[in-house]
Amino acid sequence: MSSQDWEPKADAWKPVDYDDDVVLAVRAVKSGVANAGQQQLFYEWLRYLCGADDWAFRPGRETRETDIMLGRQFVWSQVEKMHHPALTPKTREKPQITTTRGGKGKRPPKLKRPPRKTEDK
Repeated sequence: MSSQDWEPKADAWKPVDYDDDVVLAVRAVKSGVANAGQQQLFYEWLRYLCGADDWAFRPGRETRETDIMLGRQFVWSQVEKMHHPALTPKTREKPQITTTRGGKGKRPPKLKRPPRKTEDK
């Protein structure tokens, strides 16, 4: 089974399709040892799992299936939000390091804080 075989389910509450490659990719991502192919497969499967390309509305008197799809799609929107340029972490400045003749760096001396004022009672 490949990602091209993953079809949206008519019933939103039914489990999504997966195969051995997906299981191994999910486990590799969880343990932090996934290679590039496993990471891409996991990402594609997560998109399918969340119903990102599916229409959320489910016809009928009961809206619970629509609610389920909207919940799944909300999860995907939170994942995709991380790609927004405004969320790119700002670079953190490293502490100032001065070099000495020996080539070893050292931090500048700490600033002395003024003594705390205590109130006399």
